[in-house]
Amino acid sequence: MRDMFARLDDGLIDRAFQPLVDWLADHIGVDCFRIARLSTDIAAGAWVLSQAEVASAAARSGNTSLATFQAVLILCGLGGMMTLRTVFQRPGGGRSSGNRAQANPLRAGMFTHRVASLLWLAGLAAKSFAMEPGLPLYALLAVGLFGTASLYLGSCTTPPPRTRTSTVNRWATVSQGA
Repeated sequence: MRDMFARLDDGLIDRAFQPLVDWLADHIGVDCFRIARLSTDIAAGAWVLSQAEVASAAARSGNTSLATFQAVLILCGLGGMMTLRTVFQRPGGGRSSGNRAQANPLRAGMFTHRVASLLWLAGLAAKSFAMEPGLPLYALLAVGLFGTASLYLGSCTTPPPRTRTSTVNRWATVSQGA
């Protein structure tokens, strides 16, 4: 079972998320940890939206125990998201030195987190069939998608920055070597 999840995990990192990180690093100049923090921030905002309707209904009804429980649930969820966000506070992103699988320690260190997140996402997808379509459902699915994406994005490596040389400099180097 672990081998099956390991193959799925490696495939998601190498074939889906790493190409995205490479493209964003080349075109926008952001590293994998910045993208992971942004994804975590989106998941935190979606978490608040997913719980807001139930919390406001509890407050309107005057049920203080349910309203307090909902407020604590929202704060615990935000605390978990912010704890995850601090993991991605490393400066400079995971720079690749050739072997991408070993360049970022979070790739191996967060394997269990990614597996649990994939199972949670599958549970959310199954739960979505029982929920009424609307903002709470879509926000909860966004929490799962962006939370899982942040774990995968944070496990990628950012390619070293490209040095841009002008055509004149390239021709000067070629003609000096000749």
